[in-house]
Amino acid sequence: MKICVVQAKAIKGDIQENIETHKRSINLAATHEADMIVFPELSLTGYEPKLAAELATHQDDSRFDEFQEISNSRQITIGVGVPTRS
Repeated sequence: MKICVVQAKAIKGDIQENIETHKRSINLAATHEADMIVFPELSLTGYEPKLAAELATHQDDSRFDEFQEISNSRQITIGVGVPTRS
């Protein structure tokens, strides 16, 4: 099993742009035959604990559907970090 851990530069509070950065990293890891790719906590919000409440989302947020689609099509496990409401 090949595991890839990514520490990418995130843009503060810009979830959509950070999703694009994550997708590029996932594609690169997949080309190197990674089975799993993991990003740190808050990787999609830019490591801004003060913005966590404002940027918190829920499990049905469709912005993250792309990760599931990539996971299914590339047969790779993906772990991303975003604050959630519960």
